[in-house]
Amino acid sequence: MEKKRHIDEMDFKILLLLYKNPELTYAEIAEKLKTSPVTIHNRIKKLKEDCAFKKIVIIPNEVFGKQVTAFIQVSTIPGQEKSIGERISKFPEVLSVMGTTGDFDLLVKIVTSNIDELHQVIMEKIRSLEGVIRTNTILILFTIKEEFSYIPEEQ
Repeated sequence: MEKKRHIDEMDFKILLLLYKNPELTYAEIAEKLKTSPVTIHNRIKKLKEDCAFKKIVIIPNEVFGKQVTAFIQVSTIPGQEKSIGERISKFPEVLSVMGTTGDFDLLVKIVTSNIDELHQVIMEKIRSLEGVIRTNTILILFTIKEEFSYIPEEQ
């Protein structure tokens, strides 16, 4: 279970700076916030312990030859959404699986090298799963904005 705690103004400013530039050093953050690098180090350590942020590296899919991104909407037999979602999540092409409301139960984000591979993943992996009723594929043509976290403008 994730810990939750109140984020004070200093923590908020640290998170905002790291969100905008994750390569900032403790010294650079301390200089911007007019405090010491030790204070920044301690606060970041505490934020990590409290699960206030995760350190990740985002690698463009194209680096690994994945040129096609698609969202697959999946309709399942009622009550099997989570178990089917968990099975789908194990496929290497799958970036995320989310439960949804509406006509479909799951939204699956996948990346593939080409349309043929996309077709193969849908037909041979996703649609072949017992409990999958139907799918709908949304092919991504371009991306205008893609954020990975919500950061309010002010605390």
